[in-house]
Amino acid sequence: MGQQTGVVRIRGTVGNLTFFKTANGDEVRIKTSLDGDRMKADPRFKRTRENWAEFGRAGKAAKLIRNTFAPQSKHLSDRLNYSRLVKNTMQVVKSDAVNQRGQRQIIDGEFKNLIGFEFNNRQNLESTFKAPFEITIDRAGGTADINIPELFPDTSIAYMQGATHFKLVAAAAEIDWVEEKSIPDFIETVEVPADQPSVPAQILSLTLPVGSTKTIVITMGVWFYQEVNGQFYLLSNGAVNAMAIVGVDNL
Repeated sequence: MGQQTGVVRIRGTVGNLTFFKTANGDEVRIKTSLDGDRMKADPRFKRTRENWAEFGRAGKAAKLIRNTFAPQSKHLSDRLNYSRLVKNTMQVVKSDAVNQRGQRQIIDGEFKNLIGFEFNNRQNLESTFKAPFEITIDRAGGTADINIPELFPDTSIAYMQGATHFKLVAAAAEIDWVEEKSIPDFIETVEVPADQPSVPAQILSLTLPVGSTKTIVITMGVWFYQEVNGQFYLLSNGAVNAMAIVGVDNL
């Protein structure tokens, strides 16, 4: 697949070339003579069908994660968020050591491949939030806690130019990959002034279904604001906000 680089942009089909627009720009590809029925039945395309099946599962998993955390991730600016997430869920599917190729499932994979996923590729959490934190999950009690020590905003937070305040956000969700359902909970702190000397130690406590046996996914982020006449506005419309998957627990 190639990209159109000229001044004139073409849409549609010319000869055996198809021109179209994607999130990455204007692209072109060569039409293939292969039809769908042959791809589904021809033994020579067995590997292709296996890849399709697993890619489809990874895509559904990525969509479920994206929709689950949408109430907070909507405050980020990264149009390639979903395609990057599919790469991570595909890694989880491929790490399944239980099922045969083509039948591998995300539920049987290594979920460590999700930890560290950045919802905003232009602003990662690790370089934004420089304080240590601990995650405690109590399945029997139905809680997930993020324990944060005392913060010193001038050193614990990598402030964006123009920001007057920040807040911490977090979410935890029980995810059922088979039923393609999730039960999330969200929390946000108050806006903290950038010039505040310190912020007391705190626990971001989230609620989970009591006795859950499903996968638990936890995210955390930092939002930056600019205060104008007593109103708080997301800095750069959220382009500099950071949010990442910081924990996954799978029974």
